[in-house]
This record gives sequence, C-alpha cells and structure tokens, in this order.
Amino acid sequence: MIDNADAVKLLDSKRDNAIFVATMNANNVHFGLPTVTSNEKLDFPISGAMSKASDVALGLALAQPDRKIMCLDGDGSL
Repeated sequence: MIDNADAVKLLDSKRDNAIFVATMNANNVHFGLPTVTSNEKLDFPISGAMSKASDVALGLALAQPDRKIMCLDGDGSL
C-alpha cells in the first residue's frame, strides 16, 4: 500500500495551481503538507468537520471554474 505522504507528494507533482482541500484521515497528512507540497498557500485543511471537504471543494470549484480543486477526503466522509 502507498504511504499517505507519498500519495500527497504524487498529487503535488501534478498540482499546478490546484487547491488542496482535506479533512479527517487525509487531514492527518495534510497538517504536514508545508514540508511536502510546492505551495502551502493553496492548502486548505479542514479539521473536525467530517464530510465537509467535498462541500468546500465543490463551492471552490463553482466559484473558480478555471482552477483545479483536489479534495482529499477520509473514509466514511462521502
């Protein structure tokens, strides 16, 4: 199985100007992202809001249709 930090590094390599939105289990890795991602200003960690990352990501995608949004959600959040 791929390590969480390795998965985030892989996504970051394809990121361009995408915004990362993460919650719950994905967020555990996300709090360490400043050492992993290329642009921490576009990291949007959500803590204590299970199932809300997809809502936030959808809102961002609707508000900024020309920007890629990456949603890292934990199991059971959808």
